[in-house]
Amino acid sequence: MAVGPALPGGGTDPLFTVLFCCAAIVNLLPAVLPRPQPIEIAVVLALHAAFVGRMVRARSAAARQRAAELARFRDVIQSRIPGTKSPPR
Repeated sequence: MAVGPALPGGGTDPLFTVLFCCAAIVNLLPAVLPRPQPIEIAVVLALHAAFVGRMVRARSAAARQRAAELARFRDVIQSRIPGTKSPPR
């Protein structure tokens, strides 16, 4: 967890959430420029909103997974080597 120094601002996003969400918004522009029917706009907006929602949920799940893996790693280290302390938190 502490392999390298922490970056200011919380570090990098390995899922590129912001980049993919921006790409979804840019991808939306060609769909709405030719003034499509309201049903077409609704379908395209719903699909893009679902994609952005999925990206946000994936980012949240990845953050929780990292903490769960660290806790599991500490448990494994403690159980494998009797008498040792847990790695520093």
